[in-house]
Amino acid sequence: MKILALAGCIAAVLFGTSALAAPAIVVTARSGDPGAPERLADGVADRGRHTLAVDAAGNTYVVGSRWNGTDWRYRTTKYAPDGSVAWNAMQPPETENPGQFPYGVGVDAAGNVYVTGTNYVQFVTIKYDSAGTQQWLRRYSFPGGVYQQPRAMAVDAAGNVYVTGRSQAGGAGIDQFDYGTVKYDTDGNELWTARYNGPDGLQDEVLALALDPDGNVYVTGGSKGAGGRNDYATVKYDASGVQQWASRYGNGRHGDQANAVVVNGDSVVVTGISNTGDHYDAITVGYDRATGVQQWTATVTGPHNNYGSALVRDGQGNVYLAGAAWNPGNGLTTAKFDAAGTQQWLRNYLPYSGITGSNIAYAVALDPTGGVVSAGRATGFDGFDYGVVKYDDAGTQLWTQLFNGPPGTLTDEAGAVAVRNDGVVVVAGTEGYSQGSTGNDRRTTLFIVDGVQATSPRIGIAPSVTGEPYAVNVSVRGKVGFPAGSVLVSDGDGHSCGIALANGDGACTLANATAGGKTVTATFSSDAPALFASSANATTHVVNKATTRLTVATPGLSRPGEAFDASVDFGIVAPGAGTTTGDITVGDGVDSCTIAPPATHCALTLTTAGARTIAASYAGDANFLAVGASVAHRVNRVATTTADSYSLAEDGSLTVASAAGVLANDDDADGDTLAVVPGTFAAGGIGGTVVLHADGSFDYTPPADANGTATFAYTAGDGAESATGSVEIQVRPVNDPPSFTLGANLTHAAATSGAQSVAGFAGGVSTGPADEAGQSIDAFATTVDSDPNDIVSTVGIDASGNLSYTLTGRGGTATIGVRARDNGGTGDGGNDTSAARTFTITVASGVDLAIGVSNGRSFIVGGSETTYAVDVRNLGPDTANQARVSVAQPGNVIAFVWTCSRSDATPCAVAAGTGAMEQFVNVPVGVTVTFAFTMTVLSQPESPVTLQAFVAPAASQTEVQPANNSASDTDPVGIFASGFEG
Repeated sequence: MKILALAGCIAAVLFGTSALAAPAIVVTARSGDPGAPERLADGVADRGRHTLAVDAAGNTYVVGSRWNGTDWRYRTTKYAPDGSVAWNAMQPPETENPGQFPYGVGVDAAGNVYVTGTNYVQFVTIKYDSAGTQQWLRRYSFPGGVYQQPRAMAVDAAGNVYVTGRSQAGGAGIDQFDYGTVKYDTDGNELWTARYNGPDGLQDEVLALALDPDGNVYVTGGSKGAGGRNDYATVKYDASGVQQWASRYGNGRHGDQANAVVVNGDSVVVTGISNTGDHYDAITVGYDRATGVQQWTATVTGPHNNYGSALVRDGQGNVYLAGAAWNPGNGLTTAKFDAAGTQQWLRNYLPYSGITGSNIAYAVALDPTGGVVSAGRATGFDGFDYGVVKYDDAGTQLWTQLFNGPPGTLTDEAGAVAVRNDGVVVVAGTEGYSQGSTGNDRRTTLFIVDGVQATSPRIGIAPSVTGEPYAVNVSVRGKVGFPAGSVLVSDGDGHSCGIALANGDGACTLANATAGGKTVTATFSSDAPALFASSANATTHVVNKATTRLTVATPGLSRPGEAFDASVDFGIVAPGAGTTTGDITVGDGVDSCTIAPPATHCALTLTTAGARTIAASYAGDANFLAVGASVAHRVNRVATTTADSYSLAEDGSLTVASAAGVLANDDDADGDTLAVVPGTFAAGGIGGTVVLHADGSFDYTPPADANGTATFAYTAGDGAESATGSVEIQVRPVNDPPSFTLGANLTHAAATSGAQSVAGFAGGVSTGPADEAGQSIDAFATTVDSDPNDIVSTVGIDASGNLSYTLTGRGGTATIGVRARDNGGTGDGGNDTSAARTFTITVASGVDLAIGVSNGRSFIVGGSETTYAVDVRNLGPDTANQARVSVAQPGNVIAFVWTCSRSDATPCAVAAGTGAMEQFVNVPVGVTVTFAFTMTVLSQPESPVTLQAFVAPAASQTEVQPANNSASDTDPVGIFASGFEG
């Protein structure tokens, strides 16, 4: 046998042609590289008993210390059941205390992993989840202490973590160490700490820890007593960390030390070494679990040193011890004791004949399938090797296994052993331990199988369909390792393929031309039959029917009874493959045709009119799925149209509702609803604008003054096809009104009166459009639309357009309306009368103002009062508006005042005043406005009095007789009348 091992990887055992006797190291897993050595615990084998754990699923957990170039750190590895590395987790670096050495690993039911160790001055405990991700890191140390070194840990069912070790309480002396124990919950919360300092306060060094089902904690180790002797010291704490008892055992000599503790029913059992005077014995002690009272002791002795390293109990209350004994030579010792401490058997395994040196078993484990396994150090001719031995319950040696690393690794020691539930033995240790940071040390884990491993190929196949190649994935496994060999895969239909396994896995490809269940068999032929048995396994693989695809196409339109081409696109949807059987039927449920693939066409005649659904269907066969498709088709008869006619009078408009529209007399034999293509367009014929709507309604507006025939066409559709219809519109002629022009507005001077005339005043006469050119004007009708001043007494225009009118002489403006009437008549809504046109006759406004002055006297006595009357009259023809009347005050009068009155009894605007006067008055024809001026005439000088008065029309009026617009009266002044002085 030759073990092939490569640094930092997993190596499997290779075999020659000869059969390998059981057991066999199936996987050798090494962790460590040149320049980056790695060790179990700190490299000292007996400190690594607690650095290996297995879980119920067959995973393995090992923790060691790895040099990373500057310091040592924990490195935790999880191995999958086949022995491959699931993950590695490196402890984060320490800045103050770079030395990191782990001494324990545990796993909870959820797969969380806990490791503990030291950085010299603290317990450092880390939790990883099942994927190797760090969840928390906790530290414990005793205040004032220096060196802290955990030696054991345990994890309970609730995930609580217990760590115990030696903890320096103060100072630097070795006698300052106590037992230090700490409990964390699964979240890393510190629940309690407990310490044990022996009765003499000297060195106490704990080495092992155990739990009972009630949550009590037991720790054991060595405790120095009076006179320098060492005893076993075992301490019980309850679930809250309160010490329940402490029991000591010793021979009264130096060197007694307990190395292991196990709870065995109602007992607590510890083992270790005890000084007998000339050598050490392995003494195992049983205590009452409740009280700590010693129940029994059992001794393994010999002529030289004997050693108790580890304990394990079975389900019947038996306890197994691993260690070393001289019986007769030094070997790896395994002993069995019953619950009372009575030795049932003791076996020594001497690995190499003739060498009886430092053989020792450091660890022991029960095989759940039966038996007990011890592992430790085997002394060879050129150094130490791993030594492993298995016994059955009766102590019969079942097998042994030695492991010697590659040449140059003189120190190979197994420090821990565990047995998985499937019986695979896992041994962890250090290969080539050199105690240096530059060595080639390896943390090496062995997976050992007792006998040939049964195998059963696991077959994985993804779903497949007819004709699709599918991969058959085969995985061959035993309990551990990767079987080498080949696999023949067959499907029961005569197809097969072969696989050369790589790391126990491989795949090959099959394909089946038929659907249905296939028995796929994988037959494994082992290349190492002494290690892995050849085997076969089968599974049923269902090849599903492949999917088919189908589309159908037609022209979309046909006539009843008319044959047309129906085509299909049919095939197999990838990844399916092969050849289908059966025909494709195409039809509307009444009429049909058949296509036999690979043909793609058939002639189809449909007899049922209307909208039809053409369905194509393939019924499928034993290997291919049915499929269908459909397309819309129409069997149609074209609509028939009937010409339409409408009429309207010239210059009107036509709005036709749908009930009377262009579709009203059209027909569709299939009963389809017809619709018109809508639009706005010019009509034919005389023209005009048509607005056509989808429902057949329309609006028509002919050109102005046009008559005759207008036409347009329309398209009526039934949703499939269309027909053209025609429309004719008769526009009936009607009389249009005539038109004409008038001469310019007429003006006359003020006071113009009498008969007046203007020849051709109405001209530019038109009787209507060109089609009315033969008509003539019958008459012009005139009306006086406005003449507030009655300036016109008669007005008229004869048929020739001559104007005659008579003026009254008054001023103002008259508005005259004129309409022409032709002889075309008013039939069918015609109009023979034009719209009115107007002109004006304006006579300037004129007045004949006259003013008179008189006081009725011819002589005025000086110093007397006199009154003059100033009369203002308007002789016409128009009322004088705002005529200006002015009278100056004579120079030889005083007390000059005036009043105003009117003959029409209308109040004057200003009734009275003094001094010179200027007033604006309205004087209608025949009305007199009188101003009375009263004054006193001065006596001296005796000069005549002259009163002058003036009247003038407003600027907008013309004075007809300006000579009457001024007047005066002069009277002499004196003391005698008639020119005589008295």
